[in-house]
Amino acid sequence: MEESTNLLQTVLNNLKVEVPDEVYSELFADLTSVHKTERGFIYIIVKNALIKFRLEQFYLNKMNEILNTLTSAKMMFKFILVDEIDQSKGVLKDDPEETAKMRAISLRPLKAEYTFNNFVIGSSNRFAASQALQIAESPYAVLNPLYIFGEVGLGKTHLMTAIGHFVLDNDINKNVVYTTAQQFTEDFFYYTNIPKGKAQIETFYNYYRSADVLLVDDIQFLDGKTSTQEEFFKVFDYLHSHNKQIVLTSDRPAKSLKNMMSRLVTRFSWGLAVEINPPDDALRLGILKKKVKSFVSNPELVEEDALKEISSIFTINIRELEGALKRFINYCVSFDLPFSKDNVPVALDGILPDDVKANTDDSEELEKAKNAVAKYFGITTSDLSSSSRKNKIAYARHIFVYLVKTKFDTPLTTIGKALGNRDHATIAHSHQKIKDLLISNPLTKQDIDNLTKLFE
Repeated sequence: MEESTNLLQTVLNNLKVEVPDEVYSELFADLTSVHKTERGFIYIIVKNALIKFRLEQFYLNKMNEILNTLTSAKMMFKFILVDEIDQSKGVLKDDPEETAKMRAISLRPLKAEYTFNNFVIGSSNRFAASQALQIAESPYAVLNPLYIFGEVGLGKTHLMTAIGHFVLDNDINKNVVYTTAQQFTEDFFYYTNIPKGKAQIETFYNYYRSADVLLVDDIQFLDGKTSTQEEFFKVFDYLHSHNKQIVLTSDRPAKSLKNMMSRLVTRFSWGLAVEINPPDDALRLGILKKKVKSFVSNPELVEEDALKEISSIFTINIRELEGALKRFINYCVSFDLPFSKDNVPVALDGILPDDVKANTDDSEELEKAKNAVAKYFGITTSDLSSSSRKNKIAYARHIFVYLVKTKFDTPLTTIGKALGNRDHATIAHSHQKIKDLLISNPLTKQDIDNLTKLFE
Protein backbone atom coordinates (compact mmCIF):
# COMPACT_ATOMS: atom_id res chain seq x y z
CA MET A 1 0.00 0.00 0.00
CA GLU A 2 2.85 2.39 0.81
CA GLU A 3 4.39 1.81 -2.62
CA SER A 4 1.06 2.57 -4.34
CA THR A 5 0.64 5.74 -2.30
CA ASN A 6 4.14 6.88 -3.26
CA LEU A 7 3.43 6.20 -6.94
CA LEU A 8 0.21 8.20 -6.72
CA GLN A 9 2.00 11.12 -5.10
CA THR A 10 4.69 11.13 -7.79
CA VAL A 11 2.05 11.16 -10.53
CA LEU A 12 0.25 14.04 -8.81
CA ASN A 13 3.50 15.99 -8.53
CA ASN A 14 3.96 15.61 -12.30
CA LEU A 15 0.40 16.75 -13.00
CA LYS A 16 0.67 19.75 -10.72
CA VAL A 17 3.17 21.28 -13.13
CA GLU A 18 0.89 20.74 -16.15
CA VAL A 19 -2.63 21.69 -15.03
CA PRO A 20 -3.93 25.08 -13.83
CA ASP A 21 -3.72 25.62 -10.06
CA GLU A 22 -7.50 25.95 -9.77
CA VAL A 23 -8.13 22.67 -11.58
CA TYR A 24 -5.51 20.89 -9.49
CA SER A 25 -7.02 22.21 -6.27
CA GLU A 26 -10.54 21.10 -7.22
CA LEU A 27 -9.74 17.71 -8.74
CA PHE A 28 -6.42 16.43 -7.41
CA ALA A 29 -5.72 17.98 -4.03
CA ASP A 30 -7.79 15.36 -2.19
CA LEU A 31 -6.52 12.33 -4.15
CA THR A 32 -4.19 11.19 -1.38
CA SER A 33 -5.97 8.05 -0.25
CA VAL A 34 -5.37 4.69 -1.91
CA HIS A 35 -8.13 2.24 -1.01
CA LYS A 36 -6.38 -0.91 -2.21
CA THR A 37 -4.10 -2.37 -4.87
CA GLU A 38 -5.55 -5.41 -6.57
CA ARG A 39 -4.84 -7.27 -9.84
CA GLY A 40 -2.73 -4.45 -11.21
CA PHE A 41 -5.20 -1.69 -10.36
CA ILE A 42 -4.56 1.06 -7.81
CA TYR A 43 -7.95 2.14 -6.48
CA ILE A 44 -8.07 5.82 -5.51
CA ILE A 45 -10.86 7.21 -3.35
CA VAL A 46 -12.72 10.25 -4.73
CA LYS A 47 -15.38 12.19 -2.89
CA ASN A 48 -18.20 12.54 -5.41
CA ALA A 49 -19.47 11.28 -8.77
CA LEU A 50 -18.90 14.55 -10.64
CA ILE A 51 -15.20 14.66 -9.79
CA LYS A 52 -14.93 10.95 -10.66
CA PHE A 53 -16.50 11.62 -14.08
CA ARG A 54 -14.23 14.57 -14.84
CA LEU A 55 -11.12 12.67 -13.79
CA GLU A 56 -12.04 9.67 -15.93
CA GLN A 57 -12.96 11.79 -18.95
CA PHE A 58 -9.99 14.15 -19.01
CA TYR A 59 -7.12 12.92 -16.86
CA LEU A 60 -7.15 9.16 -16.29
CA ASN A 61 -5.23 8.32 -19.47
CA LYS A 62 -2.60 10.91 -18.68
CA MET A 63 -2.23 9.62 -15.11
CA ASN A 64 -1.79 6.07 -16.36
CA GLU A 65 0.79 7.19 -18.92
CA ILE A 66 2.86 8.80 -16.18
CA LEU A 67 2.37 5.77 -13.93
CA ASN A 68 3.76 3.42 -16.59
CA THR A 69 6.97 5.45 -16.76
CA LEU A 70 7.51 4.98 -13.03
CA THR A 71 7.26 1.21 -12.70
CA SER A 72 8.10 -1.83 -14.80
CA ALA A 73 4.98 -3.62 -13.55
CA LYS A 74 1.86 -3.00 -15.63
CA MET A 75 -0.43 -0.99 -13.37
CA MET A 76 -3.37 1.34 -13.84
CA PHE A 77 -5.32 3.75 -11.68
CA LYS A 78 -9.02 3.35 -11.03
CA PHE A 79 -11.30 5.72 -9.14
CA ILE A 80 -13.78 4.59 -6.52
CA LEU A 81 -16.40 6.59 -4.65
CA VAL A 82 -16.49 6.61 -0.87
CA ASP A 83 -20.07 5.31 -1.05
CA GLU A 84 -18.92 2.29 -3.04
CA ILE A 85 -16.63 1.10 -0.27
CA ASP A 86 -18.23 -1.53 1.92
CA GLN A 87 -17.53 -0.40 5.44
CA SER A 88 -19.42 0.36 8.63
CA LYS A 89 -18.40 4.04 8.47
CA GLY A 90 -17.68 4.04 12.16
CA VAL A 91 -21.07 2.83 13.38
CA LEU A 92 -20.98 -0.24 15.60
CA LYS A 93 -23.26 -2.90 14.15
CA ASP A 94 -24.20 -4.24 17.57
CA ASP A 95 -25.38 -0.83 18.82
CA PRO A 96 -28.94 -0.39 17.46
CA GLU A 97 -29.46 2.90 19.30
CA GLU A 98 -26.38 4.45 17.72
CA THR A 99 -27.34 3.04 14.31
CA ALA A 100 -30.80 4.62 14.56
CA LYS A 101 -29.26 7.89 15.63
CA MET A 102 -26.92 7.97 12.66
CA ARG A 103 -29.72 7.00 10.29
CA ALA A 104 -32.00 9.82 11.40
CA ILE A 105 -29.49 12.57 12.06
CA SER A 106 -26.03 12.59 10.57
CA LEU A 107 -23.48 15.26 9.88
CA ARG A 108 -24.40 16.55 6.45
CA PRO A 109 -21.12 17.24 4.63
CA LEU A 110 -20.73 20.64 3.06
CA LYS A 111 -20.38 20.50 -0.71
CA ALA A 112 -16.67 20.77 -1.40
CA GLU A 113 -17.06 23.13 -4.36
CA TYR A 114 -19.20 25.65 -2.43
CA THR A 115 -16.39 27.91 -1.20
CA PHE A 116 -15.76 31.65 -1.36
CA ASN A 117 -13.01 31.04 -3.93
CA ASN A 118 -15.53 29.44 -6.27
CA PHE A 119 -18.22 32.08 -5.77
CA VAL A 120 -18.20 34.49 -8.72
CA ILE A 121 -19.11 38.00 -7.63
CA GLY A 122 -21.04 40.58 -9.65
CA SER A 123 -23.34 43.52 -9.03
CA SER A 124 -26.29 41.28 -8.18
CA ASN A 125 -24.59 39.46 -5.29
CA ARG A 126 -21.70 41.67 -4.20
CA PHE A 127 -23.27 42.96 -0.98
CA ALA A 128 -24.48 39.49 0.06
CA ALA A 129 -21.02 38.02 -0.58
CA SER A 130 -19.22 40.74 1.39
CA GLN A 131 -21.49 40.32 4.40
CA ALA A 132 -21.19 36.53 4.29
CA LEU A 133 -17.40 36.82 4.32
CA GLN A 134 -17.55 39.28 7.21
CA ILE A 135 -19.59 36.80 9.22
CA ALA A 136 -17.29 33.92 8.30
CA GLU A 137 -14.30 35.91 9.54
CA SER A 138 -16.00 37.01 12.79
CA PRO A 139 -18.96 34.75 13.58
CA TYR A 140 -21.10 35.40 16.65
CA ALA A 141 -20.23 39.11 16.53
CA VAL A 142 -23.12 41.34 15.43
CA LEU A 143 -24.90 40.00 12.35
CA ASN A 144 -26.85 37.13 13.84
CA PRO A 145 -28.74 35.67 12.12
CA LEU A 146 -27.70 36.27 8.53
CA TYR A 147 -30.80 35.86 6.38
CA ILE A 148 -30.01 35.34 2.66
CA PHE A 149 -32.97 35.47 0.31
CA GLY A 150 -33.59 35.39 -3.44
CA GLU A 151 -35.09 33.31 -6.23
CA VAL A 152 -34.23 29.65 -6.74
CA GLY A 153 -30.82 28.84 -8.17
CA LEU A 154 -29.00 32.14 -7.57
CA GLY A 155 -26.30 30.88 -5.20
CA LYS A 156 -27.81 31.22 -1.73
CA THR A 157 -26.78 27.72 -0.66
CA HIS A 158 -23.32 28.21 -2.13
CA LEU A 159 -22.78 31.41 -0.14
CA MET A 160 -24.11 29.93 3.09
CA THR A 161 -21.99 26.79 2.71
CA ALA A 162 -18.92 28.93 2.01
CA ILE A 163 -19.31 30.40 5.50
CA GLY A 164 -19.20 26.89 6.95
CA HIS A 165 -16.07 25.99 4.98
CA PHE A 166 -14.32 29.19 6.04
CA VAL A 167 -15.07 28.61 9.73
CA LEU A 168 -13.80 25.02 9.57
CA ASP A 169 -10.70 26.02 7.61
CA ASN A 170 -9.75 28.31 10.45
CA ASP A 171 -10.81 26.08 13.35
CA ILE A 172 -11.38 22.39 12.63
CA ASN A 173 -12.84 21.90 16.11
CA LYS A 174 -15.82 24.14 15.42
CA ASN A 175 -19.08 22.26 14.97
CA VAL A 176 -20.72 23.45 11.75
CA VAL A 177 -24.16 21.89 11.31
CA TYR A 178 -25.81 22.14 7.90
CA THR A 179 -29.42 21.14 7.40
CA THR A 180 -32.49 22.05 5.39
CA ALA A 181 -35.77 23.12 6.91
CA GLN A 182 -37.30 19.97 5.44
CA GLN A 183 -34.63 17.79 7.03
CA PHE A 184 -35.11 19.56 10.35
CA THR A 185 -38.81 18.74 10.11
CA GLU A 186 -38.13 15.09 9.29
CA ASP A 187 -35.63 14.79 12.14
CA PHE A 188 -38.15 16.18 14.60
CA PHE A 189 -40.87 13.86 13.31
CA TYR A 190 -38.58 10.84 13.56
CA TYR A 191 -37.52 11.51 17.13
CA THR A 192 -41.07 12.09 18.34
CA ASN A 193 -42.35 8.88 16.76
CA ILE A 194 -39.71 6.25 17.49
CA PRO A 195 -40.05 4.14 20.67
CA LYS A 196 -39.23 6.08 23.84
CA GLY A 197 -39.80 9.26 21.88
CA LYS A 198 -39.72 11.53 24.91
CA ALA A 199 -36.32 10.25 25.89
CA GLN A 200 -35.01 10.22 22.34
CA ILE A 201 -36.07 13.80 21.64
CA GLU A 202 -33.07 14.89 23.69
CA THR A 203 -30.87 13.43 20.93
CA PHE A 204 -32.59 15.79 18.51
CA TYR A 205 -32.10 18.82 20.74
CA ASN A 206 -28.52 17.93 21.62
CA TYR A 207 -27.58 17.60 17.97
CA TYR A 208 -28.86 21.00 16.90
CA ARG A 209 -27.89 22.80 20.10
CA SER A 210 -24.33 21.53 19.75
CA ALA A 211 -23.78 23.74 16.69
CA ASP A 212 -21.26 26.54 16.82
CA VAL A 213 -22.57 27.56 13.40
CA LEU A 214 -26.03 26.45 12.27
CA LEU A 215 -26.75 26.65 8.53
CA VAL A 216 -30.39 26.14 7.54
CA ASP A 217 -31.41 26.03 3.89
CA ASP A 218 -34.89 26.93 2.58
CA ILE A 219 -36.36 28.13 5.86
CA GLN A 220 -39.59 28.94 3.99
CA PHE A 221 -40.36 25.22 4.14
CA LEU A 222 -41.42 25.74 7.78
CA ASP A 223 -44.19 28.10 6.64
CA GLY A 224 -47.46 26.70 7.98
CA LYS A 225 -45.82 23.91 10.04
CA THR A 226 -46.74 25.18 13.50
CA SER A 227 -45.34 22.38 15.65
CA THR A 228 -41.99 22.32 13.82
CA GLN A 229 -41.79 26.10 14.05
CA GLU A 230 -42.10 25.79 17.82
CA GLU A 231 -39.14 23.41 17.93
CA PHE A 232 -37.06 25.58 15.64
CA PHE A 233 -37.87 28.57 17.83
CA LYS A 234 -36.42 26.71 20.85
CA VAL A 235 -33.26 25.80 18.94
CA PHE A 236 -32.89 29.31 17.54
CA ASP A 237 -33.27 30.99 20.92
CA TYR A 238 -30.85 28.59 22.59
CA LEU A 239 -28.12 29.12 20.00
CA HIS A 240 -28.64 32.88 19.77
CA SER A 241 -28.49 33.30 23.54
CA HIS A 242 -25.23 31.31 23.60
CA ASN A 243 -23.66 33.50 20.86
CA LYS A 244 -23.72 30.78 18.22
CA GLN A 245 -23.93 31.92 14.60
CA ILE A 246 -27.10 31.20 12.62
CA VAL A 247 -27.35 31.52 8.82
CA LEU A 248 -30.65 31.04 6.99
CA THR A 249 -31.63 31.00 3.32
CA SER A 250 -35.08 31.57 1.88
CA ASP A 251 -36.74 32.20 -1.45
CA ARG A 252 -38.46 35.30 -0.07
CA PRO A 253 -38.03 38.07 2.53
CA ALA A 254 -38.89 37.10 6.12
CA LYS A 255 -41.90 39.46 6.16
CA SER A 256 -43.38 37.49 3.23
CA LEU A 257 -43.54 34.25 5.26
CA LYS A 258 -47.25 34.67 5.89
CA ASN A 259 -47.74 31.45 7.87
CA MET A 260 -44.63 31.75 10.03
CA MET A 261 -45.12 32.55 13.71
CA SER A 262 -44.51 36.27 14.29
CA ARG A 263 -41.86 35.79 16.95
CA LEU A 264 -39.78 33.74 14.48
CA VAL A 265 -40.17 36.37 11.76
CA THR A 266 -39.04 38.98 14.28
CA ARG A 267 -35.98 36.94 15.19
CA PHE A 268 -35.08 36.46 11.53
CA SER A 269 -34.82 40.26 11.38
CA TRP A 270 -32.53 40.60 14.40
CA GLY A 271 -29.37 40.39 12.35
CA LEU A 272 -29.03 41.22 8.66
CA ALA A 273 -31.08 40.31 5.61
CA VAL A 274 -29.30 40.32 2.23
CA GLU A 275 -30.81 39.69 -1.19
CA ILE A 276 -29.25 37.95 -4.18
CA ASN A 277 -30.70 39.10 -7.50
CA PRO A 278 -30.60 37.44 -10.95
CA PRO A 279 -27.17 37.76 -12.61
CA ASP A 280 -26.44 40.31 -15.31
CA ASP A 281 -24.69 39.47 -18.60
CA ALA A 282 -21.18 39.99 -17.26
CA LEU A 283 -21.74 37.81 -14.20
CA ARG A 284 -23.30 34.96 -16.18
CA LEU A 285 -20.37 34.89 -18.58
CA GLY A 286 -17.92 35.15 -15.68
CA ILE A 287 -19.54 32.15 -13.98
CA LEU A 288 -19.29 30.06 -17.15
CA LYS A 289 -15.65 31.01 -17.70
CA LYS A 290 -14.78 29.99 -14.16
CA LYS A 291 -16.76 26.75 -14.29
CA VAL A 292 -15.40 25.61 -17.64
CA LYS A 293 -11.91 25.43 -16.09
CA SER A 294 -13.22 22.64 -13.89
CA PHE A 295 -14.75 20.65 -16.72
CA VAL A 296 -12.16 20.85 -19.50
CA SER A 297 -8.43 20.24 -19.21
CA ASN A 298 -7.77 23.00 -21.77
CA PRO A 299 -10.44 25.72 -21.32
CA GLU A 300 -9.20 27.54 -24.43
CA LEU A 301 -10.82 24.81 -26.52
CA VAL A 302 -14.23 26.16 -25.49
CA GLU A 303 -15.14 29.09 -27.73
CA GLU A 304 -16.15 32.26 -25.89
CA ASP A 305 -19.01 32.65 -28.38
CA ALA A 306 -20.34 29.29 -27.16
CA LEU A 307 -20.28 30.52 -23.56
CA LYS A 308 -21.99 33.76 -24.58
CA GLU A 309 -24.66 31.78 -26.39
CA ILE A 310 -25.36 29.65 -23.30
CA SER A 311 -25.42 32.71 -21.05
CA SER A 312 -27.89 34.44 -23.38
CA ILE A 313 -30.31 31.51 -23.13
CA PHE A 314 -30.28 30.83 -19.38
CA THR A 315 -30.54 34.30 -17.88
CA ILE A 316 -32.27 33.85 -14.51
CA ASN A 317 -31.23 30.68 -12.73
CA ILE A 318 -27.50 30.13 -12.12
CA ARG A 319 -28.09 26.46 -11.33
CA GLU A 320 -29.70 25.99 -14.77
CA LEU A 321 -26.88 28.00 -16.35
CA GLU A 322 -24.22 25.73 -14.84
CA GLY A 323 -26.27 22.65 -15.68
CA ALA A 324 -26.46 23.77 -19.31
CA LEU A 325 -22.68 24.17 -19.41
CA LYS A 326 -22.16 20.66 -18.01
CA ARG A 327 -24.54 19.22 -20.58
CA PHE A 328 -22.82 21.10 -23.41
CA ILE A 329 -19.36 19.91 -22.37
CA ASN A 330 -20.43 16.31 -21.79
CA TYR A 331 -22.31 16.17 -25.09
CA CYS A 332 -19.38 17.50 -27.11
CA VAL A 333 -17.00 15.10 -25.37
CA SER A 334 -19.32 12.14 -25.97
CA PHE A 335 -19.70 12.84 -29.71
CA ASP A 336 -16.18 14.21 -30.21
CA LEU A 337 -17.52 17.58 -31.37
CA PRO A 338 -15.79 20.95 -31.05
CA PHE A 339 -16.89 23.17 -28.15
CA SER A 340 -18.35 25.71 -30.58
CA LYS A 341 -21.34 28.02 -30.70
CA ASP A 342 -22.80 25.90 -33.51
CA ASN A 343 -23.05 22.92 -31.19
CA VAL A 344 -24.77 24.76 -28.32
CA PRO A 345 -28.35 24.24 -29.64
CA VAL A 346 -27.45 20.66 -30.57
CA ALA A 347 -26.23 19.80 -27.10
CA LEU A 348 -28.98 21.70 -25.28
CA ASP A 349 -31.86 20.66 -27.51
CA GLY A 350 -33.77 18.85 -24.75
CA ILE A 351 -33.58 21.69 -22.23
CA LEU A 352 -33.98 24.81 -24.37
CA PRO A 353 -36.76 27.13 -23.14
CA ASP A 354 -39.90 27.15 -25.28
CA ASP A 355 -39.40 30.74 -26.42
CA VAL A 356 -35.90 29.91 -27.71
CA LYS A 357 -37.22 26.88 -29.59
CA ALA A 358 -40.00 28.97 -31.13
CA ASN A 359 -37.49 31.48 -32.45
CA THR A 360 -35.45 28.80 -34.17
CA ASP A 361 -38.18 26.98 -36.06
CA ASP A 362 -38.49 28.52 -39.54
CA SER A 363 -39.66 25.80 -41.91
CA GLU A 364 -40.52 28.25 -44.71
CA GLU A 365 -36.94 29.51 -44.97
CA LEU A 366 -35.64 25.94 -44.90
CA GLU A 367 -37.90 24.91 -47.76
CA LYS A 368 -36.77 27.87 -49.87
CA ALA A 369 -33.15 26.92 -49.19
CA LYS A 370 -33.77 23.28 -50.12
CA ASN A 371 -35.33 24.33 -53.42
CA ALA A 372 -32.41 26.65 -54.22
CA VAL A 373 -29.75 24.04 -53.42
CA ALA A 374 -31.58 21.27 -55.29
CA LYS A 375 -32.01 23.43 -58.40
CA TYR A 376 -28.35 24.54 -58.32
CA PHE A 377 -27.06 20.94 -58.23
CA GLY A 378 -29.71 19.54 -60.57
CA ILE A 379 -31.33 17.21 -58.04
CA THR A 380 -34.66 17.13 -56.24
CA THR A 381 -35.51 18.23 -52.71
CA SER A 382 -36.44 14.60 -52.04
CA ASP A 383 -32.87 13.63 -52.90
CA LEU A 384 -31.59 15.96 -50.17
CA SER A 385 -33.77 14.25 -47.57
CA SER A 386 -33.12 10.74 -48.88
CA SER A 387 -30.64 8.18 -47.57
CA SER A 388 -28.67 8.30 -50.81
CA ARG A 389 -24.89 8.50 -50.40
CA LYS A 390 -24.09 9.36 -54.01
CA ASN A 391 -21.28 11.89 -54.04
CA LYS A 392 -23.30 14.58 -55.79
CA ILE A 393 -26.27 14.27 -53.43
CA ALA A 394 -24.17 13.94 -50.29
CA TYR A 395 -22.14 17.02 -51.25
CA ALA A 396 -25.29 19.03 -51.96
CA ARG A 397 -26.67 17.94 -48.59
CA HIS A 398 -23.50 19.14 -46.82
CA ILE A 399 -23.74 22.47 -48.66
CA PHE A 400 -27.38 22.88 -47.63
CA VAL A 401 -26.50 22.28 -43.98
CA TYR A 402 -23.69 24.81 -44.06
CA LEU A 403 -25.70 27.49 -45.83
CA VAL A 404 -28.81 27.42 -43.63
CA LYS A 405 -26.72 27.22 -40.49
CA THR A 406 -24.53 30.13 -41.57
CA LYS A 407 -27.23 32.36 -43.07
CA PHE A 408 -30.17 31.72 -40.73
CA ASP A 409 -28.33 30.43 -37.65
CA THR A 410 -30.72 27.48 -37.68
CA PRO A 411 -30.12 24.88 -34.90
CA LEU A 412 -28.60 21.68 -36.20
CA THR A 413 -31.46 19.64 -34.74
CA THR A 414 -33.94 21.67 -36.80
CA ILE A 415 -31.85 21.16 -39.93
CA GLY A 416 -31.75 17.45 -39.19
CA LYS A 417 -35.54 17.28 -39.07
CA ALA A 418 -35.72 19.03 -42.45
CA LEU A 419 -33.43 16.38 -43.92
CA GLY A 420 -35.41 13.27 -43.06
CA ASN A 421 -34.89 13.37 -39.27
CA ARG A 422 -31.13 12.94 -39.37
CA ASP A 423 -29.50 13.05 -35.96
CA HIS A 424 -27.66 16.17 -34.86
CA ALA A 425 -24.25 14.48 -34.82
CA THR A 426 -24.60 13.71 -38.53
CA ILE A 427 -25.64 17.30 -39.28
CA ALA A 428 -22.75 18.65 -37.21
CA HIS A 429 -20.39 16.49 -39.27
CA SER A 430 -21.82 17.92 -42.51
CA HIS A 431 -21.35 21.47 -41.30
CA GLN A 432 -17.76 20.83 -40.23
CA LYS A 433 -16.97 19.09 -43.53
CA ILE A 434 -17.86 22.17 -45.57
CA LYS A 435 -15.92 24.42 -43.18
CA ASP A 436 -12.88 22.27 -43.85
CA LEU A 437 -13.45 22.20 -47.62
CA LEU A 438 -13.71 25.98 -47.74
CA ILE A 439 -10.09 26.09 -46.64
CA SER A 440 -8.76 23.41 -48.97
CA ASN A 441 -11.05 23.43 -52.03
CA PRO A 442 -11.63 26.60 -54.14
CA LEU A 443 -14.58 24.95 -55.92
CA THR A 444 -16.48 24.62 -52.65
CA LYS A 445 -15.97 28.32 -51.96
CA GLN A 446 -17.29 29.08 -55.44
CA ASP A 447 -20.42 26.96 -54.83
CA ILE A 448 -21.04 28.71 -51.54
CA ASP A 449 -20.57 32.16 -53.09
CA ASN A 450 -22.94 31.35 -55.97
CA LEU A 451 -25.65 29.98 -53.70
CA THR A 452 -25.29 32.86 -51.23
CA LYS A 453 -26.11 35.28 -54.05
CA LEU A 454 -29.31 33.32 -54.74
CA PHE A 455 -30.31 33.78 -51.10
CA GLU A 456 -29.90 37.55 -51.25
